[in-house]
Amino acid sequence: MISVQFGIFPLVGLTVAALLYAVYHFALRLKCSAAQSVTYIFCAVLAITLVTFVSLNRTVDPIQSNVNATVSPTPSTTNPVVSSATIPADKPITADASNLKVGDDDNTLTTITTFLHDVTPWLIWVYLCGILMILVNLLLQLRWYVNERRQCTIIANDSDATIYTTNAGAPFSFGRSIFIPTTLDEHIRPYVLDHERCHIRHAHFRKLCLMQVLLAANWYNPFVWLFFHEMKLQQECEVDHDILSNGTNRMDYQMSLLKVCIGNNNWRLIQSSFGTKDIKERILFMNKQTSKRKMRLRVSMALCTMAIIIGGVAAFACQTNTIEKRHPLEGCWVMDFTRPASSAEEYYPPFRQYAFYNHDTFFTPHFSYRNGVMFRFGFSGEEVKLRNDTLVNAHGEPLVYRFVNENTFQSDWKKMKNDVSLVTTEVVTDQWSKTSVPDDIIRVFLAALEADQHHEKSLDGVWKEEGTSDDNYLLCNDTLAMAICYVPNADKSIYRFSGGGYSGIVKYGQETVLEIDIDPRMDGTIQVSFVDSDHIILDCKASNDIGSSHLTRVPMPPHIKRMLSTVKDTRGVNN
Repeated sequence: MISVQFGIFPLVGLTVAALLYAVYHFALRLKCSAAQSVTYIFCAVLAITLVTFVSLNRTVDPIQSNVNATVSPTPSTTNPVVSSATIPADKPITADASNLKVGDDDNTLTTITTFLHDVTPWLIWVYLCGILMILVNLLLQLRWYVNERRQCTIIANDSDATIYTTNAGAPFSFGRSIFIPTTLDEHIRPYVLDHERCHIRHAHFRKLCLMQVLLAANWYNPFVWLFFHEMKLQQECEVDHDILSNGTNRMDYQMSLLKVCIGNNNWRLIQSSFGTKDIKERILFMNKQTSKRKMRLRVSMALCTMAIIIGGVAAFACQTNTIEKRHPLEGCWVMDFTRPASSAEEYYPPFRQYAFYNHDTFFTPHFSYRNGVMFRFGFSGEEVKLRNDTLVNAHGEPLVYRFVNENTFQSDWKKMKNDVSLVTTEVVTDQWSKTSVPDDIIRVFLAALEADQHHEKSLDGVWKEEGTSDDNYLLCNDTLAMAICYVPNADKSIYRFSGGGYSGIVKYGQETVLEIDIDPRMDGTIQVSFVDSDHIILDCKASNDIGSSHLTRVPMPPHIKRMLSTVKDTRGVNN
């Protein structure tokens, strides 16, 4: 599905303007009739303005996972299942996480994003100030025109124009007013009047005003300024053609132009002037003989090229601005309450529970405590698919949810035998509201996701516990660590999981003995000893000491990466 996106795309506007001006300069300029050139210029400037403020998006179906699985209709709440090597202390802890980092890539992206976020408002103000200056200049020109009419003397008035005398050095026209210098040679006066009347007949004043409005919207684009200059030149050429077509002596008319030619370099952009600095090009064009058939062919080819350029830009935008089709559930949600189905008795959870929905998975961590980047949590999750705008499981069964409003939904789910929740009935109703996740939680989950991508410190990477059937992992990225017990569903054909774990701060002292800070108030640390670069031993130093665990360095398991990616993919969806 193709959708329209409104915004400011200056680089696209500059690129298209450069291409269209090149087509004009090499194919049309002084090579076809002025009327045809004016048509092309207007179409080009309108096209530049369009691509500068409007782009196309292509909405596509999200990439589905290759895992053949099924899901329960709605999120479930489970107790954390934590291995003997990952049980932390039970009380909240404090830590100064201001100097912690997630990774170089994320830091670079954050720095760039922050810079653009800080600079963008200033750039917008500069752009708006430029527009304001051009429009104020237009108003000042109109005001000067009105004042000039008041001060000048009318010497003739008919249905076509009002003629004034002026002290200016050259004749010119504004709107339906023609200004004739008092010192103008009487022999030149008829040519001047015919010339300026043609400007009025072609409505050149209104066209120049419109062009200056378009120029205001594209003031930063040098090619639009060039097009504006060419518009004025082509208007003069159009009038010259009309004058000579009426049987005026070519030699006399051209000599009159030369006599009045004084440059006329002033700030009034929307006036038409009998003598201009482009007089040489105008005379050369008047004496040039060009086949009408060739002119029509040039214009047709130029317009076709313009259409191809605009079509190419639109196609490129659709490829680069590809947006995955989103379901209303995609994003981050927090549980408001849970209750027995068809009951008004609400139970408020004693912990904070989140639900992260992306295009193929939802992940629901619940935090029994949290302080900065150190927290204990349990989680559950499963696979989902977007099919025909409906979120379904692997068997095509739609998820059961009801939107109270766009930021709140309720869901009904059937409890499993191993589910332990606040209500005792078989069917449970949850209510969830959209929310923004605390930055500390985001940082830790992203650090865990990128654990195997960074190797600055000796503990960086993914570690798995040896000698146990449980999937116990430690994921470390520089100064942050996450230990989790990942429990997949017993039915391997069903992509559903649960588990629990904690996060902490890695303290680097000696190269071979490190500590992971869990609860400093209760000596809640995990000591890390290196056997070699790929094997470590964890010793829990909390009050409930449970011994040692041996871990081996492993690649990031795809199912854990998929689970953690759910948090990354939904970051910012609610904003």
